[in-house]
Amino acid sequence: MTEQTEPKVLIQGNVFLYRTKAPFMQSGESIRGALEYDDVTEKVRCHECGGWFAHLGSHLIGCPGTIRPDGSSGITAREYKLKHGLQFTTALISEKVRSKMIAVGVARERAGKGISSQPSRKKAYGTRQGIQFEVRNTNGTCAAQLIDKIKTLAAALGHTPSCVEMRENGIHHRSAMRVLGCKTARDIAALCGLTPNNSGGHAGTAPNPGIFADTYTRPLLRELLINFYVAYHRSPTPSDFRRKALPSKSSYCRHFGSMANALMAAGLVNAGIRLAADSPRARQGKLIATQS
Repeated sequence: MTEQTEPKVLIQGNVFLYRTKAPFMQSGESIRGALEYDDVTEKVRCHECGGWFAHLGSHLIGCPGTIRPDGSSGITAREYKLKHGLQFTTALISEKVRSKMIAVGVARERAGKGISSQPSRKKAYGTRQGIQFEVRNTNGTCAAQLIDKIKTLAAALGHTPSCVEMRENGIHHRSAMRVLGCKTARDIAALCGLTPNNSGGHAGTAPNPGIFADTYTRPLLRELLINFYVAYHRSPTPSDFRRKALPSKSSYCRHFGSMANALMAAGLVNAGIRLAADSPRARQGKLIATQS
């Protein structure tokens, strides 16, 4: 198969080889946030029925793949783009037809016999959803592409990649969590079919909780709290967590349920820390640290 006959996709008006951007998220009979394009026949694929057409906009008026509530078939271009993650400015035609239409529009504008070929401001703005999906496909950061990248990296490393290893290979874990709709790192690991690591950092470095692992245990977290009190003779404050003097609050809450429970487990409630039982913050399970 030559490069000319290879499957291609149209993303943000640019033609890419399908394999250079794959995998994609499925949407109807095609892919989300892109148009499958055949440059041999100069046709694009319809997401609704799976057919190939040179002018998709005209086909959508009576597309048999979409049935309206009143029993009629067809879908508007706006509804189609919203449904399949395309920008409003994305042309639903092949590149050859698009080039011809642009040339005709420019000629009419110069001759003063037609309307301006510039798109309206409303249409040029597009939709945030369409912009997100097409940009993600272009940058290789859609859900399917991220999962494939993480799996490929894990295979190359021989283990589940840590936060640091992912960042070094161009994968931002927080963005991945947002795109994949995961609340925790373990959700991403499960989605990719990977098992959590026991270490988040590089070999030979101090333990660092990476995206797929929490290296802290209850005994270790309790011991760190006690050591902090012995060193500073006070309870930890929010700034202590921000400057990394202790593991994050989320680590304590994950293991103990709340910071109050963690301090109680470390025996520090009677060591200069009291609960304000009548305050709203105490009812939320929070502590007010006071000097003894």
